[in-house]
Amino acid sequence: MKIREKLTVEANPESFNEIEKYIEWVCDYYNISDHYYGNILMAVTEMVKHINEENILEESKYNIEFGTEQENICFVVRFPAHLKYIRYTFEHFNEKQDLIDPKVRRVFVIKSLCDEITFEIDGIKLIFKIEKITEEAGKHRTKEISSYLNKIKERI
Repeated sequence: MKIREKLTVEANPESFNEIEKYIEWVCDYYNISDHYYGNILMAVTEMVKHINEENILEESKYNIEFGTEQENICFVVRFPAHLKYIRYTFEHFNEKQDLIDPKVRRVFVIKSLCDEITFEIDGIKLIFKIEKITEEAGKHRTKEISSYLNKIKERI
């Protein structure tokens, strides 16, 4: 993954404002569709909440990195802790589990919002495949342009 931007924040609830501003800035700066903004924001903040609530941080800071790889955009939450428990909760998640449990519900939300989740040595990568929306947006734009051109032809 080619890292393009990085944010270091404290591991506390007050950091969510910083995370939200960071994600909004990244999406604006890199012209990432609004279709993705909500999914990215929710997935990253839910992952940070999951990490905080599991009290697995050995230090009080973690990094959130934005990067790209091929047609994908990625956000990696890096923290100095052992990933074994979080990896286990994601790999053994079953959609038939009881979603009343907030931990299970959080894993469900994160998995639903991301196209893929991978585990690195010191972090968790949330992957969003942008070609799906790009193709959809392209078809919509083509339809709109054709409609516009037809209206112009009718006037002539």
